[in-house]
Amino acid sequence: MDAQSLELTSGLPFLRPRRTAERQADRTDAGGPDPGRSAEETSAGVHTLLIAYTAACSVLGLAALAWTTLAIPLLPMIDPGLPGTALAGPEGGLLLWIAFGLVGSLRVLPIPGSSAVWTFHFPFVAAAMVLGGPTAGAWVGFLATVERRELESQPWYGVLANHAVMAFAVGGNSIAVGNTLGGCGPVGRIAGSN
Repeated sequence: MDAQSLELTSGLPFLRPRRTAERQADRTDAGGPDPGRSAEETSAGVHTLLIAYTAACSVLGLAALAWTTLAIPLLPMIDPGLPGTALAGPEGGLLLWIAFGLVGSLRVLPIPGSSAVWTFHFPFVAAAMVLGGPTAGAWVGFLATVERRELESQPWYGVLANHAVMAFAVGGNSIAVGNTLGGCGPVGRIAGSN
């Protein structure tokens, strides 16, 4: 089944196509032309909602990314142990996991019957989250999930919103897992590192 052929807007009453019989009933009930929205008004309303949603996603995600960066230090487990190189310390480990994630974006498998693809980012995001905590997971989720196909086909504000939401989700989930585990393992130590 092709996902693009599904009618995704059928649940929204102002976007649902109206049948001719319904239009006729409206005309006779109201005594005149259909009092509903015109296609231009509906399109303008949806466009405004999409702009607001994109802006809210970007602001929320970037604020969460900034908060985790300032409030929660990188866990020392992410340190790759390469002293004297650019990859020394936890910051070097973060750069290494971002690089691993970007390499994972090179492996793209098309999903049959769809324009979407599978990529190999998430194991690296999860590993950075476990080893480095919410800050590492959020940064790897924000930067390492970028792929060339996305940059070529989407506007910059859409790409920013997508990756800001990714950073918000990974950082928030990492904090939730750390607090749930309550000190068990490296992710569980996040609660005690604040």
